[in-house]
Amino acid sequence: NSAFQESSVILLGKVLMIFSMIMLLVMYLYLFRRTMFDSINNLIFISLMILFMVGITSVVIRFTGLSIYIVPFALLPIIIRVFFDSRTALFAHIITVLIISFMVDNPFLFIVLQIAAGMTAVSSLKDMTQRSQLTQTSLYIFMSYVVMYLSVEFISEGDLSRIHYMPIAWFAIGSLLLLFAYVLIYILEKIFGLISAITLVELTNINSDLMMKFAEKAPGTFQHSLQVSNLATEAAKKINANSLLVRTGALYHDIGKMKNPEYFIENQMGGDNILLTKSYEEAAKAIIQHVPDGVAMAKKNGLPEQIIGFITTHHGLSKTKFFYNSFINDNPNVKPNDAAFTYPGTLPFSKETAILMMADAVEARSRTLGEYTEKSISEMVDSMIDTQIADGQFKEAPISFRDVETVKMVLTEKIKNIYHNRITYPELKVQKE
Repeated sequence: NSAFQESSVILLGKVLMIFSMIMLLVMYLYLFRRTMFDSINNLIFISLMILFMVGITSVVIRFTGLSIYIVPFALLPIIIRVFFDSRTALFAHIITVLIISFMVDNPFLFIVLQIAAGMTAVSSLKDMTQRSQLTQTSLYIFMSYVVMYLSVEFISEGDLSRIHYMPIAWFAIGSLLLLFAYVLIYILEKIFGLISAITLVELTNINSDLMMKFAEKAPGTFQHSLQVSNLATEAAKKINANSLLVRTGALYHDIGKMKNPEYFIENQMGGDNILLTKSYEEAAKAIIQHVPDGVAMAKKNGLPEQIIGFITTHHGLSKTKFFYNSFINDNPNVKPNDAAFTYPGTLPFSKETAILMMADAVEARSRTLGEYTEKSISEMVDSMIDTQIADGQFKEAPISFRDVETVKMVLTEKIKNIYHNRITYPELKVQKE
């Protein structure tokens, strides 16, 4: 009876410990990742990832004679980092490792090895720029396992002849199994409707079929999209937004212009503007149509919903000002049909979509400046973004006034760098003999 009571108390202690650690993760998400906490989809995803790792560990311990280190524990921080961010990945990994440590024989060694591996995983994936980084990460994790394991062995054994080297083979197998992350990431994207950093890296490849077609059909718009992408990426970095997401969204935001590229001035190459032969309302409709055309094109090419969001929001609910103002000027006594001149898209709903709207408007306006001075560029950026704020374009985006001022500063500096005055090289004077 006393033995049963003792085991019950131990079990209660373990349950309380595990519950406390899970509550720490919940508290972290609530305090520091509120958007993730508010998404049931994201909470289920993270919970299933933790259960998956605990489940695999339990199966290996109970039903196989294999070493616990064959389990690729670093899968969890890699996958969470690829979908979300480094801090969340590391926090979830540490909680998972602490829970699993109750199941293993040498919890101290296990915790030291796995926390080192988790730190290595999130550090090596800080900036995802290519798929091969996952392979490199697996190698770095293997190296961290070996270094930490040998360090602990040196300390505990104090004699090289007594060190067990077999675990290094298990570390190698476990690190190789991390390459299954490729398959797992693809499956999880489809199941949970998420978008990974790997997918974003692939979509930023300007040599893809869709991007090559874009550059061929609407070269002016393609160059505009590249410039907007660079501007938006720099701004996103400064306010801790997802720079890879905004870079990708910016590349695709205007793909709808491929359908009728000749309607847009950047593709006209100095030729006649066909829209000037239409009525103001017809011309506005033709310009506005590039948004629904872009959405249709994106869906046809299988672009993720997160990227389509940039297409629908980059003009928000703004008006085609050129044709709207021209109509009012030519018809002073006629009330314009506002709906005919207004984009139907939704308002920006995130920091990233708000940044794109600002960068898009500023880049387009910068091409029409008469002179490029510090003052003219600064005033243009302030004017464009202040007008968007006054029109209520950012009222649904979680972006602060401080963030907006930072974005203004970055855009002003970048535009100045693009249009900086170049040195005029002197002609070589030909001396007369």
